[in-house]
Amino acid sequence: MSGWRDRVGAVWNRLTGVARPAQSYRWAMRSLAGTTITHENAFTLPAFYRGSALVSSAIAQLPWQVYRRKQDGGRERFATHAVEWLLQTAPNSEMTGFAWRETAVLHALTAGNHYSEIELNNAGGVANLWPLVPERVQPLRDDADRLFYRVWNPRGGYNDLPPSSIFHLHGMGWDGISGFDTVALAGESLGSAKAMEEYSAAFFGNGANVGLVVKLKNKPSPDGMDRMREEFNQIHAGPRNSHKVVFGEIGAEIERVGMSPEESQLLGARQHQIGESSRWLGARPHLLGDLSRATNNNIEHQSREFLLYDLMPWVLRIEQEANRKMFGQNRGNFYTKMNVNAFLRGDMQARAQFYKDLLLNGIATVNDIRELEDWDRIGPEGDVHMVQVQMTDLKNVGKQMPAATPVAPADPAPPKPNGAANGAGVSR
Repeated sequence: MSGWRDRVGAVWNRLTGVARPAQSYRWAMRSLAGTTITHENAFTLPAFYRGSALVSSAIAQLPWQVYRRKQDGGRERFATHAVEWLLQTAPNSEMTGFAWRETAVLHALTAGNHYSEIELNNAGGVANLWPLVPERVQPLRDDADRLFYRVWNPRGGYNDLPPSSIFHLHGMGWDGISGFDTVALAGESLGSAKAMEEYSAAFFGNGANVGLVVKLKNKPSPDGMDRMREEFNQIHAGPRNSHKVVFGEIGAEIERVGMSPEESQLLGARQHQIGESSRWLGARPHLLGDLSRATNNNIEHQSREFLLYDLMPWVLRIEQEANRKMFGQNRGNFYTKMNVNAFLRGDMQARAQFYKDLLLNGIATVNDIRELEDWDRIGPEGDVHMVQVQMTDLKNVGKQMPAATPVAPADPAPPKPNGAANGAGVSR
């Protein structure tokens, strides 16, 4: 993967004294809650991990196909196109298409940007897509205000690449070139959640939570204090021994202490984390395991909203970047399309009704529907568009049908001789 470029760039930058980027590869933020947030440990939070995995894997599973627009306004599928093989099956020799798409969306969703280097073959077509760590790439502008990408090499130095050599997927941003870093924007929110996770672990794992404590009248000897402390830890330390009764010496006072997780609102605060991650990542709460506001009536509508408002913006961004970068200047009316109808495969009844409406209204043919189900075509007879015969134009609704033209009765047939009726044909 661009090995010669890395070696030449490393030698050049050693000679010019440039060794590393202005910003470190590893981004970190110290939150006001006292915890450190990085792109890596943000995924240790269950809701944030689940939301990130949900959105990225949902888009990665969509079929990604190549089409060409025809002169009559229609389109035709090019399943054997090299670009479809790269995007759908194998973008490079080390990754599957699903893994690359999932990684690309995960980078753009959490770090704001994804970059993949576009490697060309000898014919000028795209040969490979190599994903890059987002922190290693910087979009910059030269003296003529032209955009280029500076890629920092792990072994030192950097390479400057033109926009045509970088597949850049990004989310919402201020300049339209780079996306906002979601983890950085959500740093305080994630820091509070991280602090709560650590506090919960310490609360149950390290705390000696007793229901009663004993105050001695007389100060014990050092050996006696060590003995009581050792016995205390053996009996009461750990979550399984919480709220046990302590037996002390004669004359000791007993006092109730301690605070339950409910009293400290740990459960409610952790439930709130799901809603926070849902807002930052655009994943519906019921898909993150929060069913407190989900019912049988609204969960289907929430799933549709997840596709329409949360996934479709990413689908459009991916398609448009691929259309710009994957076919070169002589694109020949080629373009890519992600098939979001694949989400209907999870609901047999909804899928059957959807196909029925397409077929009866002449929108799709039998072969079109069979292709959506990955079934074989049935031949040319399956390419016929059909509609219901009961349908008519709106301008003809309410009009009387024209009266039928009377038909003159036919002349009566001449009488047949005896025996002709039964075909005997006997003459006497």
